[in-house]
Amino acid sequence: AARWLPRVASWTLAGFVISQMLGAWMGQGAYNALLVVGGFVLYRTVLSPPNETGPLRETLRPRLVAMVMNGVAVLVIGVALGAAGLLPRLEANEHSTLAGGVYDGAAAPYAVRETHDLVTWIDLILSIEAVGLRYYAGGATLLLALAAPFLARRQYGVPFFAVVAAVSFVLASDETLLHRLFYLLPRFQVIHEHYPERALIVFYLPMAMLAGATVAALQRGVRRPWTLMLLGG
Repeated sequence: AARWLPRVASWTLAGFVISQMLGAWMGQGAYNALLVVGGFVLYRTVLSPPNETGPLRETLRPRLVAMVMNGVAVLVIGVALGAAGLLPRLEANEHSTLAGGVYDGAAAPYAVRETHDLVTWIDLILSIEAVGLRYYAGGATLLLALAAPFLARRQYGVPFFAVVAAVSFVLASDETLLHRLFYLLPRFQVIHEHYPERALIVFYLPMAMLAGATVAALQRGVRRPWTLMLLGG
C-alpha cells in the first residue's frame, strides 16, 4: 500500500491470521505456515513488488527495507495478538514429557515416520481411494494448476505459488538435497521428520491459487489453442 492507513490495516489483518495459525497448531503447522508467509513477503517486496520502478540492482535497498518492515510488522502483530493462547502452551510444553519436541525414552519410536516415494504421493493425490481422502486433490485441480505458469505466467503470484507447491510436495517425500537445505533452519529437521507427510498441508493452498489463476487468465481472454486443447483433454 502506498499510504500508511491501508498499510497498517493490512499488517493487522495479516497479523490476526498469524495469531490464528499459532493458536490452531503450535509446532509443525505454525512453522510451515510462517515459512510460507515469510516467503510471500520476500516475493512481494524483493522479487516481484507491486509497483516495480526499476531493475533489481538499482532498487535492491528499498526492496529490502520494505521486506524487513512488512515482515517484522506482521510477525510482531501476529505474536502479540496470539500471545494469550501461545504463552500458556509454551509453559505447559516445558513441563511435559515431550518438552521442546524431543522424542526420547518411551517416545523414541515415534520420533521419525517412514516417508512415501514420489510415485506413491502422486497416486495418493490423484486417487479417490486415498486414505480417508486425506491427500486427494483430483486430476482437474492438478491440470488447472499445471497450466497456470503457461497461461497466467507472472500474474496472481503464480511463480511463488508454483515454487511453494513443488517444495511442499518434495518435502513430503523421501529425503533429497532440498530436505538438507531446510534442515539448516532451527529445529526444522526434528519437527519435520516426526511427520514428513504433513508438509502436504501446505501443498493444497498453492494448488488452489494456481488453479484459480488459470481460470482467471482464461476469463481475461487468453487464447492459446494448444493449451485449451490440453485443458479440454
